Amino acid sequence: MATRIFSSLLFGILLSSFVGAAQSIKPELIRTEAGATLIFNTVDSFFAVDIAGDNIKPAPNTDGFFQVDARLVRVTNTPQRELAPAVGQRVLMPKELLQMQYRRDLDEEQFSLQRPIQNSKQEFITTAKGRLLMHWWFDMPGSGSGESQRHYISTICERQVLTICTPLLPGDAQEPLRQYLIESMQSVRESDDPINVREYAKELQGDQ
Repeated sequence: MATRIFSSLLFGILLSSFVGAAQSIKPELIRTEAGATLIFNTVDSFFAVDIAGDNIKPAPNTDGFFQVDARLVRVTNTPQRELAPAVGQRVLMPKELLQMQYRRDLDEEQFSLQRPIQNSKQEFITTAKGRLLMHWWFDMPGSGSGESQRHYISTICERQVLTICTPLLPGDAQEPLRQYLIESMQSVRESDDPINVREYAKELQGDQ
């Protein structure tokens, strides 16, 4: 019981410490044997991403926040037009677009924390299947939530940018968390047409 109460308190503190910018749409959640699959059917892009965990549920009264075991995970999509409204018809290079997402998230974090973030680190990763990822993180010294770092990873899904954010908690090691984020993004599947959530759920759960 004490562990359950501690986890609930920690989760509440973490949720209050995250930035509150709303995502464009609320994804549909399909529970699977390995965790959950989130389905995004936006106006112009259709994709799915897997989130691994034993117990996954949406955080109450939020969009894009999920409790994954004892961890808070935020999954959001950003239309490319919101990142670069002034570029007109110019074609953006993938790294340029991901840098724009990084600057947007960084600005939101600085506004939320009410302090400049000067210690962020970033890396570009290309998966074996050629998907470009941008992973960045920053230290959280003296955090009341207990997190020592906050990690972001983004990738391009047609005309959207998908971003996952989660903290490095006490007892965590950075490399396993990095691999967790990379593996989540490696699971992304894109579709030419809207994804039928009910039929896709039957397909996924039929494999269990």
